[in-house]
Amino acid sequence: MWTNHGLENVWGFLDPRANRQLSIYQAPTDLREYAESGDTVIIHDADRPFVTAEQISRCLADMKGHDGVISVLPMKDTVYMTDGKSISSLLDRV
Repeated sequence: MWTNHGLENVWGFLDPRANRQLSIYQAPTDLREYAESGDTVIIHDADRPFVTAEQISRCLADMKGHDGVISVLPMKDTVYMTDGKSISSLLDRV
């Protein structure tokens, strides 16, 4: 179910699923009802609310000649390697 929540420049929002991965997975499936072949679709992860106009513009520009693009930002989180039971090492984020 899509709704624009009264926002003039937004076509719609997808009803959330049980988790972020399922929401992102479901979006293209639901869009088939509305989008046409050749349309450009932007999926924004609301867990990162401060997307910039420059990031969106760069993604749209980079779409030319490609099936898809993704904006990647430097990681600030600490990342650990684990075997599921205990932490074995701290991963290098570079």
